[in-house]
Amino acid sequence: MPSSDLRETLPLVYQNKARIADRFYQAMFRLAPETRAFFMGGFGKQKAVFATLIVRVAQSADSPDALEEIAREMVAAHRRHGVSADEFRVAGLALTEAMENSLTGEVAADQIERWTKVADTLVQRMIDLSG
Repeated sequence: MPSSDLRETLPLVYQNKARIADRFYQAMFRLAPETRAFFMGGFGKQKAVFATLIVRVAQSADSPDALEEIAREMVAAHRRHGVSADEFRVAGLALTEAMENSLTGEVAADQIERWTKVADTLVQRMIDLSG
């Protein structure tokens, strides 16, 4: 029986972090073109920050307290840019799409499902905190 432990996907996620980040931003800009305005400078650095976040989420997936801390940090970091709950929702959809597109065929289906559940939980908490 395949494991749903996201830490098992870390080597693959780390190896493909640039591709995952690219797909995330492509999906987000397609779903909500207005979000492109948030990224007028330092986009390369932002992709690196995003890749680090994905690794952190995988490492924290089984710890509600750690996911809560990540959600709080993300909301605080994005608050100064005026990111709305709807934009967090779009980011969640983009994250799910990026992970599915980047990992399908590379990891077990239950691990992709686990990524989706963790992303949904994290994004919902960010939405709750941003309100």
